Order: sequence, then structure tokens, then C-alpha cells
Amino acid sequence: MGSRSGDGAPWRLLGPLRWRRDGADVDLGPAKQQCVIAVLLLTPGRSVPVATLVDRVWGEDSPRAGNAVAPYIARLRRIIAGAGGDPGMLRFVSGGYRAEVAAGDVDLHRSRRLASAAREAHQAGDGKLAADLLRQAVAEWEPVALAGLPGDWAARVREALHRERLDLLAEEAEAQLRLGCPEAVVERLRPVAADHPTAESVVAALMRALSDGGRVAEALEWYARLRAAVGEEFGSEPGAAVRDLHVELLRRNEPMPARAPEPAGPAQLPADVAGFTAREEELRRLDEAIGDDRPVVLSGTAGVGKTTLAVHWAHRVRHRFPGGQLFVNLGGFGPAQSVLPPEEALRGFLEALGLPSRRIPRELPARSAMFRTLLARRRLLIILDNARDADQVRPLLPGVPGSVVVVTSRDRLLSLVAIETARPVEVGLFTPAEARAMLARRLGDERVDAEPAVVRRLGAACAHLPIALAVVAARAAGRPDLRLTALAEQLTTGAGLDLLDGHDASSNVRVVFSWSYRQLTPGAARLFRLLGLHPGPSFTATAAASLAGCPASRALDELVRAHLVAPAAAGRYRLHDLLRAYAAELAGTGERDALHRLLDHYLHGACTAMRLNHTPSTLTPPPARPGTVVDEIAGDGAALEWLIANDAVLIALIRLAGTAGFEGHAWRLARARDHFAVRQGRWGDLVELDRTGLRAARHTGDRAAEAQLLRSLARAHLMTGDHDEAREHALAAARVFRELGDQESEAQTHHFLADVFDRMGERREALRHARTALRVYQAMDDRAGMARALNATGWCHAAVGEHGLAVEHCARALTLFREVGDRDGAAATQGTLGYAREQSGDFGAAIGHYEEAIRLCREIGERFFLADTLAHLGDCRRALGDGHAARAAWSEALDIFDELDHPAPNLRAKLRNA
Repeated sequence: MGSRSGDGAPWRLLGPLRWRRDGADVDLGPAKQQCVIAVLLLTPGRSVPVATLVDRVWGEDSPRAGNAVAPYIARLRRIIAGAGGDPGMLRFVSGGYRAEVAAGDVDLHRSRRLASAAREAHQAGDGKLAADLLRQAVAEWEPVALAGLPGDWAARVREALHRERLDLLAEEAEAQLRLGCPEAVVERLRPVAADHPTAESVVAALMRALSDGGRVAEALEWYARLRAAVGEEFGSEPGAAVRDLHVELLRRNEPMPARAPEPAGPAQLPADVAGFTAREEELRRLDEAIGDDRPVVLSGTAGVGKTTLAVHWAHRVRHRFPGGQLFVNLGGFGPAQSVLPPEEALRGFLEALGLPSRRIPRELPARSAMFRTLLARRRLLIILDNARDADQVRPLLPGVPGSVVVVTSRDRLLSLVAIETARPVEVGLFTPAEARAMLARRLGDERVDAEPAVVRRLGAACAHLPIALAVVAARAAGRPDLRLTALAEQLTTGAGLDLLDGHDASSNVRVVFSWSYRQLTPGAARLFRLLGLHPGPSFTATAAASLAGCPASRALDELVRAHLVAPAAAGRYRLHDLLRAYAAELAGTGERDALHRLLDHYLHGACTAMRLNHTPSTLTPPPARPGTVVDEIAGDGAALEWLIANDAVLIALIRLAGTAGFEGHAWRLARARDHFAVRQGRWGDLVELDRTGLRAARHTGDRAAEAQLLRSLARAHLMTGDHDEAREHALAAARVFRELGDQESEAQTHHFLADVFDRMGERREALRHARTALRVYQAMDDRAGMARALNATGWCHAAVGEHGLAVEHCARALTLFREVGDRDGAAATQGTLGYAREQSGDFGAAIGHYEEAIRLCREIGERFFLADTLAHLGDCRRALGDGHAARAAWSEALDIFDELDHPAPNLRAKLRNA
């Protein structure tokens, strides 16, 4: 049914994965790498969590530690850049990756858009345009999507896309039949139906084409084949739609008793929304419900556009329901007096179906039975909008096949899913691309394109919530002279919820949220208010329990069911920013104890994780307040996972504690995060957060904490390249430690100053500070400190060309590190030994040390030093003539540097010239 267009979308999923650039296919690398980009292209513009990517690409063989996706993303970026594309199209956002690709640049989404436009053309009465658009949509497809990609995920998607292709073929055939071309349809569909004998949509279209061409008997033969194939493969009968067609054809083929004509049906749908955008995946899943006989539950948070979606889809498919369309707002989430009892909803339905008022039964069970009786000979589309719970919905279900029911609710209606096997369809927030499309439809492309960065800010300030975007669009549309920058400034500088008021209850975001809040039980309502104190972006059940000061699992489950809280990856939860702002308003300023418990929860978790992750620190938090739940962290792997998962929360809490009167928490959290941030290469906020910690320590008058934060701030400046500031803060820290008589910390600071002066190129001064640190540690008989100072001294000897002394000091250091079980120090010392051997020209010995350092770095989650060591390993491999191994080491190093946003320009040059 058509061949693929060579001028279609540059990204191809509907066949072998391909990217066409300047008329040629670009090699996207090995299969797993192709799987990564395929996952992202299935939802362009939408972030896919790293855990989800790993699960889809590796399945049961998922790697357990680190970000296994990052190297593949980095290599894909290089491939894209090498082909003249924008490597920034693959972005790391909020714990996941997304492909910044226009939907029209991916063949799958281009096809879906063409099909959607065809349906709109059909509704508008333009059958020729509809058929042409469907022909173009079909032309994007090849017989096998994602051909050649391995793995269970690819196989599942391939099967789903296979079914979608068959349905699209059938839809295009139906459009041709409406234009009076049955013979062409027969010729195209007969081989497809023969190859796919259980494809009901294809066989049904073929049956109609044969019937329209006067070959009813042949059409009936195809039904017999379908029924036999479905029975053999699935042990069931064909669906209601094709069974109805079969009965209709039987009636044409031989005389049958006349059946009373189906009465004219009601048409209760509200008006469709002009300029409807996005929701392609949700529309596809709604399309799948036709002929399935199971109700669909569209659930999502307040203001996400569930009703708009349901009504738009209903208008798109209403022609497939000759019995008519019923619609009722059940008022489940709105003013209390608006909740509609099911018996009243049934009265309206029965009257719409032509039943005289005097014949409508009084009792709910009798009304429900009457409703089911009337539907037995009709095929209707029924929209039950804004349902409060499953009990409000059950009496309104048809109970007989043929009709389709769509329920919208802020509650997940899990009982309806469990007992009535309803199809759950989650309606989420818009992606940034969808938010932009909505604003463009309402304000015009010219106005939106004039301020693209501001449009992104507007979307984020509205939490990508459709109702909020609609209110903002209405304000902007009413003021053509108002620059979008001004609106963004108001939204992001505190006006937020005040600005999102469309001057009636249904378009006031604060009021819309309140309708969900008022339905909560007291315990869930209290937890929701307290969650406004959590700075985000996500939290765990134990953090919620700490806020509440008591077990909170039932209240949290209730908030999830009500879509006031959304599940996130790996046992975490989140509120979008507008809901958090609303919750914070409700919490007010009287919840200081709850905030204290929350800070204690994260401080104790961070200190435990820091200790288990082999961080050299003596930080001990004060006892937690009663009601605080402290996370149980088992082992160094779990500790690293905890720190990675909660890093964004720790950053936000340091800032919050520093301004909310919790200075002790501010400086302790800053210290607890500091070493992890350096080890992971997360330097962007280090200077700011360590300054916050330093101010907090000085405010409390804790001189020891002040000195520790001075040294942490020095290290932050060192990592960001400001060597002069690093030296001044480190010298100040050493002075305070000396005043306090803290020899150990003073020695640690001299050790650090050795690193500072080494970076500044003052090698002999660096060696002097390293030796000073070593003397102090020896006087204290601090074996762990001696090991660190010996490694530093060895590095300084290597830096000035004294390789023998370097190896001697590092060998002693390595022995001590092994004795005290310090893998971090052992990794650094192996790196120093490798450097000393490399500088002396002993590349074979250097490789051995570098490989051991790399192994240890992978175990402890050290990222920057891992990349730096890989770069040196590549240099040694090249020196020994192994170009392939050198390129592999440099490539992995560059992948990590790219992930850390480190420029590493020498590596790019080495790879280009290799």
C-alpha cells in the first residue's frame, strides 16, 4: 500500500533504524547504541529516565552501577556532530535523556500527525484530502519497524507498531472506499489479509471493499477465515465491530427477518477545542479501545486536560458510533454541591435515549438495568467526565458489547481497573515541545518564534500544565503589545498562582487545585500541605514520613490516587512546581518542626552515605528529632545510589536551610555533599553552596566548622579553576586550624595546599606543603593521614622529575592504604605510580598501575579521576603502538568528560588525529 518517500522524515524508526543526512544514511554505531536513540525517538522532546533507558536497552542484563547510558549518548553526540548535526539534540534533563527532535522529523510521528490531520479533514467533510493524507501516512512505513534491533523491548515495540501499521492500512482503505474505489482497495488489501489472517481491521476493510464491489459471498468467506484464525490463535471470537459487519453482509446476501431500525441517537458531546495540540500517544491508546468492550479511564492531575482530550477524541471518532454519543459531567471534583449521583446521570441518559419520564424507574438498580437494556441494540460512545470514584461510574456502564465508555477522573479508579478490567491511560504534563506547540497555536508562530527562550521559561513556570498554559496564552492573546518576557518575569518572581487566574472557577488554577484538595482525608490533606515544604524535585516515602512525623504510606497512596503526587523513578515521588507552590501556601509558616524533621532526615542520610562511600570525614550530625525516619543504607553501592538520587534535593535544602534559620543544617549538609560532588564532577554549584555553608558556620560561631568550610570552598575554587581563591581560602583554613590546635585538620589542609600549588605550577612549594603534612601525620601516628601525605609527596617528586623518590613514597603509601582499607586513596596512589612510570618512559608498568586505578575508580563511583586516568592510559597505549586500545581509552574518557561538561580539548584532537 504505497512505498516510502525518499523525502520523508530524516529519522526513521519504521524499518531499520536510520538517520538520513544530506541524502545519505549515517552509521549510528552498534546495536545497543541504536537502541538508546530509538528509545528517545519514540518520545521526542520528552525526558526518559536513565533507569528506563537501561531497562529497555539491556533488559535483564542491566548493568548495576553507574550511568551505563552516558558512554552511548556521548558517542551518539560525536556521530551527530561528525555528520554536521547538532549534538546538543541529545540532552541530559532531570535524571534522564531526551531527544530534542521535532516530531515531524521522525517518520513514526510524522505518520501519526498525517493520520490525525486526515481524521480532521474527514470530520470537516473533505474526503479526498483525508484519503491523500492517509496515503502519505502509510507511505512512511516499511513492513517491519525497528528491523534488526535486538532485545525484548525492541520486540515489544515492533509488535505494537506492526499492529498500528495494519490499522493504518485499514483506515486508508476505508478512506478510499468512501471515495468509491473498492477494486483498488481489494487489490491492495487481499495480500495483506492473507499474510495477517487475524488482523481484524484489515479483514473488515477488505470485506467492505468486496461487498461494495458486489462480491458479498467472497467477503463472507474472508470472515470465515478470520473467525477460524482468531479461534485457533486466541481461542475467542472476532471483535464486535467485525461481527456486526458480518451480520450486515449476511442480511445483504440472503433474505432475513427485518430488524427494527436503530433509532436516531443523542449527540451530547460538548464543542471540540479549537487548536487542540499534542497527546498523540493518548489518542492512539483511545483508538485501540474501539471494539475492545472495556471502559477506558483517563486519569491525571488537576488541569492536565483530561476532558479536553476525551472530547476531542470523541469528535474524531463519533462517526463510528451510529447509536450516538452520551456525555455527562459527574462533578466528582468541583464544588461539593456539584457531585452528580449516578441515578441522576442515568435519568439524563434514559431521557436522551427516548424513554418517557413516566417509564424511568425510581431506584438506581432498576435505572441501571433499563439503561443496559436500551444499549443492547445500540452502539454508543459514552463520556463519563470528572468521576469521583468507581462507585459513581459502575451503574453507568453498558454491560453489553459494542459501546465504548471513556471515564475521566483525577483519581486513578484502581477498583474499576481491577474489577471491570478498565484500560488505564495516564494523562501527563505536556513536554516542553508540546507546551510550545500549544502556545504557538493560540498566539501564532511569529510571536512564539520571536522569543524562543522566553517560551521555554513560560512553559517551565507553568509546570507544563495545560490549564496554566491556557490562562497564560489567554492573557497574552488579550495583550498583543505585551512581550512574553514580561509574563515570564511575573510568573518566575513570585506572582505564579496569582497570575494563573482566568477569572472564573474552572480557569483559576488555585481553585481547580482546591477541588482535589478538599476531597482528601485529613491525614492525606496534612501530608499534602507539608510536602509544600519539600524543595523538590522528588522525594521518597521516608522523607514524607519524616515531614509528617508519623507513618505516611496510606496518605501518600491517597495522594497518588488523586494525582496530587506522581510516582517517579525508583520508588520516588514528585509534585509539579505549581502544586508544590499551592501546597506551600496551605502549609504557611507554622510548620517549623516538620521542616526540622525533613532536614534531619536528609542530614543523617547524607552523613551515613558519605561514611559508607569511604569519604574521609569526621562529620557527625546531632541526634534527629523524634518522628524523623532515617534511611537504612546497606553498603557502599547503596550509599552511592542514595547520594546520586538525592543530590538535587541536598542542593535545594542547603539553600533553604541557609535562609530559613537552620544554619547548623546548612553547613553540615554542605560538608556532607562536598566530597561526593567533587568525586562525581558536580562542580557547578560547589562555590555557591560552600559559601552558603561558610556563612552559616560563621553565623553559629562554630570555628571548627568555619575552618572546614573554608577548606571546602578552597577545593571548590580549585576544581573550577580559580587557583588564587583556592590558595587564599586554604591558607585561611590552615590558620584557623592552627589557632584551634587541630593538628590533624591542619595537616589535611597542608596536604590540600600541595595540590593547589601543584596546579599553579609551583612544584617546590607544593612539595614543601606535602612534607609538612607528612611530618604532622607521623607525629600523630595517623596511618591513614600518612598514606595520603606520602602519595602527595610522591606526586610532587614525580612532578619535578624525581621518579625514584616518587615510586618509593607511593609504594609506602599503597601499603598503608591497603592496611586501613581506603580504596579512594589506593586509587589515587595507583594513578600517581602510573604517572611516575609514564614520565620515566616505563609505559608497560604505567599501564598496570593505571588499570588498577581505573578498577578502583569504577568501584567507588569516582568520575573525574576515572576520566583523567583513562586519558593517561590511552597515551601509554599509543606510546606502545596500540592505536586501537588508545582510541578506546580516549573515547571512554571523553564520554565521561562530556557528561561532566568538562571541555577536554586535547582528547578531541588526539581522537581526530589517531
